Amino acid sequence: MDEIRQGRAEKVVLSERTTVRTTARLDPALMLTRLAHAYPSTWVYHLEDVVGASPEMLAQTEDGRVFSRVLAGSRAVADDGELDELDRRAFRSDVKERSEHAFAVDSVIERLADLAEDIEVSAEPFVLRLPGLEHLASDVSARLRSGITSLDVASRLHPSAAVSGTPRQQADEIIARLEPQDRGGYASPVGWMDARGDGQWAIALRMAHLVDDHAAVLQAGGGLVAASDPVSEHAEVLAKCRPMLRALRGSEPA
Repeated sequence: MDEIRQGRAEKVVLSERTTVRTTARLDPALMLTRLAHAYPSTWVYHLEDVVGASPEMLAQTEDGRVFSRVLAGSRAVADDGELDELDRRAFRSDVKERSEHAFAVDSVIERLADLAEDIEVSAEPFVLRLPGLEHLASDVSARLRSGITSLDVASRLHPSAAVSGTPRQQADEIIARLEPQDRGGYASPVGWMDARGDGQWAIALRMAHLVDDHAAVLQAGGGLVAASDPVSEHAEVLAKCRPMLRALRGSEPA
């Protein structure tokens, strides 16, 4: 928070790691099945040592169009519950959450400007409801310039202010100083591209690094702005670990 208060950055997304060990052997295929069943609106993925279920599409391209879903600003709820309407309205109008969200949306729009035209953005952030967590979300779409592939878009957008901060260079420098380990696959683009250049690239969130057959390192982050409360941000990080904890818990014998 000192870095933000001193004006070095407006937003910084810091991540935390938690090591989990199981007695049963970890099976990535079984974990993916559990994640897909419990979180059907996410994109599940497994690449080398990284497995997870991302709610955030960094870049999806098809027939000359690009789509990106921006998530920034979160509220934790009970595992199988959701915010009531009063709390949801307060969430949507919260100055801190709206500020954090606007930084992320602006970063996507700014970086798309050289690659696309006719950029359209959700008129207002909407609430994306997921088990255990609700997010402020905005959809961004545009018409791609000729010859631009989904990988071109993903490489330009990554890392967005949703997982890094703003300004990006300063936020990245702060993250490098304050996070003790390299992020590895956390928050990286993960997806596919076909021969025409169309594809889908999600952000590797709600994820774990598989260390060995019986251990995984869960990683999640929270966006800090001037009005952030560190305790609340830590609680948000813990809530973001729930999907992987549920998937791992299923590996334990009854």
